[in-house]
Amino acid sequence: MALCVLSQTLQEHYGIWHITSLVNIDSFTISVNGTSIKRVSQFKYLGVVFDERLNWNDHIKFILAKAGKRVGMLGRIRYCITWHSAKIIYTSMIRPIIEYYDTVWGCCGQVNENALESLQRRAGRIVCRASSSEDAIEKLNLTTLAYRQSKHTLNLVNKCRNGQCPPFFKNYFTFNKHLYSRDTRQKNLIHLPSVRTEIAKRSFYYYGSIVYNSSK
Repeated sequence: MALCVLSQTLQEHYGIWHITSLVNIDSFTISVNGTSIKRVSQFKYLGVVFDERLNWNDHIKFILAKAGKRVGMLGRIRYCITWHSAKIIYTSMIRPIIEYYDTVWGCCGQVNENALESLQRRAGRIVCRASSSEDAIEKLNLTTLAYRQSKHTLNLVNKCRNGQCPPFFKNYFTFNKHLYSRDTRQKNLIHLPSVRTEIAKRSFYYYGSIVYNSSK
C-alpha cells in the first residue's frame, strides 16, 4: 500500500509514502485543473523534510547541514567571545534548529540520533574550548538530545490529554481504563495499539504512548 501526498500550499509536487513494499506504484500521474503535478522523492513542509520512505534520513541531513554551518561559525568566533556568550549562542541559535519539530521525526533511528548527538558534542567542545566531549557536556550541564526529545513528546501528549491541542487530537489517546472494566495497575496507562510496520512504530501516536507509559 502506498499513500500519495499532495502539497496543499503550492500544489506543484506530490510524493508517495511507501507503507509496505507489497505494491509498487510508479506509473501514474496526478493533475490539478489540467496541470500535471511533478512527482518528487522528498519535499519540505513547515520546515520538515518528508521523504518517500518516512525514515527521516533526508531531514536529518538537512538539520546537520543547517546547524553544522552555525556550529562552524561559532568555532570561528569563539576566541573573541566569553564562555557564557558561546553557550547562549548554542542554546538559542543552534539547538532550536536541531530540536525543531522533534516530536514528529524523533523516531529517526539510532544512526541519525548518534549523528545529531555528535553535533551537540562538537558544539560543546567548541563552547568550552575542551578536547573531551564528556567534560564539555558536563560543564555545560547539557542533557542528551534524545532525553529532551522524550520530554517534548511527553509534553505534547499531556497537551493532547488536556485539550490544549487542535480538535484533531481530542481523544487521540485511549486509556486502558476506558477499554477494560477490571481495576488493574495499568488502568491509567495509554492503551498501546498493535502495529506491524516500522513506519507505524515511528508515529507520534505509538511512540507518544510508549513515552507516556514509561513516565508512570
